[in-house]
Amino acid sequence: MKGIFAFGSVGTLAFTLASQGLVTQLISGLFLTATDKMYVGDAVQFGDGTSGKIIRMGWMNTLIRNGDNTITNVPNAMLANQKITNLSRLRQCQVKQVLRFHYDNADLLPEVLESIKTEIKQSCPKLIDGNRPFRVFWTGYNEDHLEVMVDTHHSIAPIGDAYWINRQKVLMAINRAVKKHNVEIAQMYSFATSGSEPSWRVIPKSTMTINPKKESASKE
Repeated sequence: MKGIFAFGSVGTLAFTLASQGLVTQLISGLFLTATDKMYVGDAVQFGDGTSGKIIRMGWMNTLIRNGDNTITNVPNAMLANQKITNLSRLRQCQVKQVLRFHYDNADLLPEVLESIKTEIKQSCPKLIDGNRPFRVFWTGYNEDHLEVMVDTHHSIAPIGDAYWINRQKVLMAINRAVKKHNVEIAQMYSFATSGSEPSWRVIPKSTMTINPKKESASKE
């Protein structure tokens, strides 16, 4: 009899915990729907890094199609308390690049930066230059290169082909501006260190013929 009562107590506890889990999932599903944070078809990004397109929102789980077309079934309780960025509702995007130049190009950098700004303005009609920053600045001296930051914003959603076409226009504009002044963006190569992550260095101009892959392999 003691065994029966003990089993009954454990079973009651298990049932209670399971019920609480189900209730939590249901409440989370209602919360996601009621707060109007996302709908089926929206491209979203969650605080834990999960991102993709919502293909179904159920009471218990939400199905998300990832960039590689795999489907992730996520319990609603895991999503309800996370930060949600609904990319489908955004109307602006950012395109940001860090450029590296050799030290012997220092005197030309002011002209190069002005050309980069001009080329981007001419190439990107939806560029925002006013209430959002449009910056092209020389930002620092590094051990083996000069660093330039290009930071642009555009009246385009950060998803879909329109975004990627616009991003490509920005990169092509930078390339045209750099070539106009016969300046080259510094190439990088990696070499092994004592840590788990490789370090990156700029290839000196005197050895620009070095194949970066071969250099990386020799360093390793």
